[in-house]
Amino acid sequence: MTTIQFFDTIFVKGDECYGRKVFEFMEKMYSDLTKRLDKIDNRLDGVDNRFDSIDKKLDQKADKSDIARLENDLGSKVASALDGYKKVYEKLQEHDKRFDAVDGKIEDLSIRMNTMKQGLKY
Repeated sequence: MTTIQFFDTIFVKGDECYGRKVFEFMEKMYSDLTKRLDKIDNRLDGVDNRFDSIDKKLDQKADKSDIARLENDLGSKVASALDGYKKVYEKLQEHDKRFDAVDGKIEDLSIRMNTMKQGLKY
């Protein structure tokens, strides 16, 4: 017994054949569903193509070896810059100490001069 015969035998009411109508309805639904799935597949293929093009662009811009080379190159430059900054900072600290010593000597000389001036007045 075929599917059509099965539906014909189950859904016959008087002169009308409901089995064939149900089968045709299911066939139409299947066809519509298949068309929609095909559209979804086409859209997903488009998305896949877009991701592939993005991957190609990223691969062209930089690959892993370029990234590693840049990290190594920039790492040494940053370390050198920090060493230079440290040396400049240390020199600045030395100059601050010298200026403090000179300020102390100037104050001492200023006090001595004032004392000498006052001693001359008496």
